[in-house]
Order: sequence, then C-alpha cells, then structure tokens
Amino acid sequence: MNDNENKKDLLALIKQYPDLPVIPMVYGEVFGGDDFYSYMGEFGYACKGEYATFGERVYFDREEFTEDVYCRYDDSLNERFDDEKKIDDFLNGLAEKAFRPAIIVRITEPSDFSDFDVEHYLENSEVLK
Repeated sequence: MNDNENKKDLLALIKQYPDLPVIPMVYGEVFGGDDFYSYMGEFGYACKGEYATFGERVYFDREEFTEDVYCRYDDSLNERFDDEKKIDDFLNGLAEKAFRPAIIVRITEPSDFSDFDVEHYLENSEVLK
C-alpha cells in the first residue's frame, strides 16, 4: 500500500469512528537513537483496534499485556489464587478493563527521504555570489 492509500484509509476510519482517539504506533527500532530531537515518519497501515497502558509502556496486544502484568506481580498472584486457570481469568478480566478502543496508525520510516542538497545550493546560488 502506498502513502496516499494509507492516508485515505486513515481518513475513512476517522469518519467512521469520529469519537475514537487516533493512536500512532511506532516501533522502537524504526527511530532508535537519541541523536536528534525529532524524526520524520510516514503513515503506514491504519485499523480499528485497541490499546492499554501499563507502567511506561503502551500495549496493542492483550497477551503481551497479561504476560507483563503476570511477570511483575507473579508472587502476589500465585499467593492469591490457587491455580493457573484463576490467574488467567483474573489477568484476562484485567485486560478487559485496561484496553480501550482506538484507531491505530503504524508510523514507519519514510519511503522517500530525499535530502536537500545544501552544497549544490551554496555552490550555484546567485544570491551568495
């Protein structure tokens, strides 16, 4: 899908679900590093989905959310519940409360990142001569 199709899909979803928040989803490896204050991205695939926050993370996948909650609170959960099924039921109920509907938009690396040729401009500009 090209950038224009992605934008059209996003706009259609916004029209269809005007009350939902639009949540940009950026994978860490896309814009990793702290060399700059900001990075350019491009609209990728957009869909109606859901998200939850826990700690400093945002989740788009319930299973990943419940696994992280369990890892953080496993001792407490194992003391409170006497079997794995009860723990799973509790975690799934927690996810049901934590996840909120939204329009999720993947932000990807720009497909056309053409650098402005400053050297060419400096060498050929009549204003600078």
